Amino acid sequence: MAKGRTYESYRKSITYKGQQFRPEAKSKADWEVRFATWKKEVDSSFLASDPKLTVNQLAEIFKDDARTTKKPKTIEMREMILRLYVLPHIGQMKLRQVRSENVEKAYDAAQGVSASILEQTHKVTNRMFNFAIENELAITENPISKGLVKRVKGFIARARETTEQDDIGLGLEEIDYILMDVKAKPHEIIFHLQILHGLRIAEALGLRWEDVDLERDELKVTSQVSEVAKSKLEGTKWADQTGPVITTPKTVRSRRTVPLQLGTKALLEETPFEERHGYIYSTASGTPVLQSNYRRRVFNPLKQRLGLNTMMTHDLRKFFGSYLLTQQGVDVMTVSKWMGHANPAITMRIYAKVIPETERQHRFLIGSALLR
Repeated sequence: MAKGRTYESYRKSITYKGQQFRPEAKSKADWEVRFATWKKEVDSSFLASDPKLTVNQLAEIFKDDARTTKKPKTIEMREMILRLYVLPHIGQMKLRQVRSENVEKAYDAAQGVSASILEQTHKVTNRMFNFAIENELAITENPISKGLVKRVKGFIARARETTEQDDIGLGLEEIDYILMDVKAKPHEIIFHLQILHGLRIAEALGLRWEDVDLERDELKVTSQVSEVAKSKLEGTKWADQTGPVITTPKTVRSRRTVPLQLGTKALLEETPFEERHGYIYSTASGTPVLQSNYRRRVFNPLKQRLGLNTMMTHDLRKFFGSYLLTQQGVDVMTVSKWMGHANPAITMRIYAKVIPETERQHRFLIGSALLR
């Protein structure tokens, strides 16, 4: 009751940046939610017309946009890149005063860490400036010059050539040892999914029984387990999930159907029919296993036992692609489809690796064929 009148709803008026806010809300909590939403709209409108808008302020708007439209990994990556490499160098600058040479300082810091970090820093920074242009936030042109973009791409390309020149994949003998080591263990299925089906580790851990078609001999890759902490996802749709965050796969083409190998089918059929629900590989409570826990409890101990200290979970997926391309001669379009790549060029550049046994087998092939 206020001034002798009874209200069934919660009312409160406030003025912010010259604008009055007086909604009808169901409760005080509802009013606060409505005010927070309205305040963001006012801030965005104010900043859009404010020539003093700084890169720090733009970064906050850019991150807020990610929190409502992007996947957890993208949210985490944007926050990390901006915090560590971009804002320390240009955060205090007015957006309209940023020039390519200023951005280059941020890129130099990222390049000092790795080519991969430089690539991510350029992607995030470039997208942030384009976001400002699209939303009419103080600038109409991207300050990153074509020359700087060319230098960045050149450095990344040279770094890739250096690291990939002598990249020898896992051999058949090593794969045999791995499969023997995991035989009849609960995690054997995860190694099958990576080695024999080319799934990313996040996809393998996110596979559910409903994704398996034992009659058609197919696996449908529809989800993946994210490693992003819930604390970094407050205010997003992902924050309310119980257990680890589950998202759709990396790209549209990553959502795919893969042939179910007969040995893996037999392994799955060992599970009693009444237990075929939920995740294929899960915790005691039925939730999916986090990548970090899987590596610590399963993958890293296996590496030590077999002396494969430099092996990563992704190397098992790489073997799948390399084996089909170089050992079995499967066409690149089919392998690319099964691996869920955006295009076949990625498959050839990253996965057409030399398997040691294949190299030895083909060393003298041309001489034997032509010099008789």
